[in-house]
Amino acid sequence: DQPAWGPGSTRTATSAAASAAAATPKVSEEEAKRAWLARLDAPSWGKAASAMAQVVHEAAEMAALTEACDSGDDESCDLLSREEEAKRAWLARLDVPSWGAAAAAVSAVASKVQQDAEEKAKQAWLARLDQPAWGP
Repeated sequence: DQPAWGPGSTRTATSAAASAAAATPKVSEEEAKRAWLARLDAPSWGKAASAMAQVVHEAAEMAALTEACDSGDDESCDLLSREEEAKRAWLARLDVPSWGAAAAAVSAVASKVQQDAEEKAKQAWLARLDQPAWGP
């Protein structure tokens, strides 16, 4: 019989940790990487990559048009002007109050979820504190 505290307990805990570490199989970095990649939702990432590529392509086109307009190309300036007019028309058609209400609703739900998660974590932490580490 050895107490759970003091110098003897350190050796016991250390040897227990060492035997637990020896029992767990070692996974190479490459195997871990493959396992992580297998858990990813590849279709979603593919869609996101495609959307990003489209945005980059459009931004490059706009930059090229701006550069051409700045160097005196009237046709590029006309295209940019029409693009700006189309953007303004699209923005004018948006139902801003609805978007604002939707954003506020999403924000309220996210805030409530975060508060609930924090409260649950706090209750779990407090429950662990209430249990004494000694006695029956």
